[in-house]
Amino acid sequence: MDNYIKEHPLCIIINIKKVLSSIITIFIFFSVFLKNLPLPMHLFITMTLSISVALVLIPRALTWYSKKFTLTANSIEIHEGIISSNNTTIPYNKIHTVNFSTNILMKFFKLTEIKVDTGENLNSKKTEFSAILDIQTAKNIKETILKPKKSIEKPQSEKFKAFTRNITIKEIIILSLTSNILFTGIIFFLAIINNIYEWLDSFPAYLEYMDITKLIENYSTKGINILDLLLKIFILFVLYIIVSSTISIAYNFLKYFNFTFKKENYNISISYGLLENKVFTIPFEKIRAVYVKKPFLRNIFKYNSINVESIGYGNEKGESSTIYPLLHISEIDKFLESNLPEFTYSNEFIKPPLRSLIRFILYYIRIPLVLSIFLTIFIPYGFALFFTLPVFIIAGYLEYKNTGIYKTGSNIIILKGFLGKTISIVPISAIQSVCTQMNIFQKRKNLFNFIIYYHGNEFNKNIKIKNMDTGILNEYLNII
Repeated sequence: MDNYIKEHPLCIIINIKKVLSSIITIFIFFSVFLKNLPLPMHLFITMTLSISVALVLIPRALTWYSKKFTLTANSIEIHEGIISSNNTTIPYNKIHTVNFSTNILMKFFKLTEIKVDTGENLNSKKTEFSAILDIQTAKNIKETILKPKKSIEKPQSEKFKAFTRNITIKEIIILSLTSNILFTGIIFFLAIINNIYEWLDSFPAYLEYMDITKLIENYSTKGINILDLLLKIFILFVLYIIVSSTISIAYNFLKYFNFTFKKENYNISISYGLLENKVFTIPFEKIRAVYVKKPFLRNIFKYNSINVESIGYGNEKGESSTIYPLLHISEIDKFLESNLPEFTYSNEFIKPPLRSLIRFILYYIRIPLVLSIFLTIFIPYGFALFFTLPVFIIAGYLEYKNTGIYKTGSNIIILKGFLGKTISIVPISAIQSVCTQMNIFQKRKNLFNFIIYYHGNEFNKNIKIKNMDTGILNEYLNII
């Protein structure tokens, strides 16, 4: 493309919609609720809001007027500025992701926002280049940026065979019911709790008797039916689960509507969203790590999710780095072999030695143990906190059981977690540095902590694995 390309003029409004919506809300508030103000005050408020709109619109309009870009054979060239010019060149081979984002307003005008990330602004989380364009122009730009280089021959391997998979309604429901449903409906539930209390007869009266001992003592004198109380608490719990589940399903349906994973040529493409459609395109060579996530509840039903580490994907508010949100464990290996064969793994993990188990347990019980002793000394019935210690002991044991590491010729694979587990597959070529830690207590037991640092969406992204046997120290210290 030899000619300069400019953003669509509507970008002036779209980019400041939040500011404009706030100003309009204030204007409506003054017009409706303060309509009895004197005329001079109305004029003053109207003038102030008008000036505010102008102060927001004019700089954005000037930015739109001055900003233009073009695509050369090897780079994007961006030109900005009126008083002083600012020229930026982004080579195609430095680009990690090309993303599309389309909200309802953009859909109406057949526009989309294209975003390009190179990873140069990891600390600020800013996109290097973005523009609001008509959809066809944006697609043409993406094809130009991600066009395979002629010098690269396309091998006819499994990696480059086309593959498409769409999420099903059943998978969205399972995903919703195995997510944090106990928390999704809490705000809504609290908002309607008063109406529920009225529906549950005289339930508010029971709130005066939150002390179980007092409740039992007053059973005969106050006429409180404990079975009736328990039934109503159970009804509240069921209602809460129903509300939370409904909200979770609705949220995930809007978010993951028409979720599509597509592999073609040298790229992976992920698209999803009903109200706001997002499309992410990731070149294979820009993937820094793959994570197989096994959340506790989801893992019980034998479902996992697959995430990737790639600069520019999952680094904005409301985004995640998921490339497929829900897969049955029987499909994980096949999915990776078909789409990301360099990131396949087995369960040949080197586990922490048995002598390290006490360290995992002590890590979890140290604070509860100190608190239990303190409360027992200074507060009546404080000893009750000791009954929670088995929970922390189990947590330590689960982390010990779910810790492991091994390496292949090209990857290092790390298993971490206690209730939920994550298997991280990191290419050795992506590792920037490694670090070992060993305190005096670990040294006595020949244990060490191992940390790898690699280039990801965050500066100094790292994974730490604890209490491994020093017998493998040299082998892993020299992996890079």
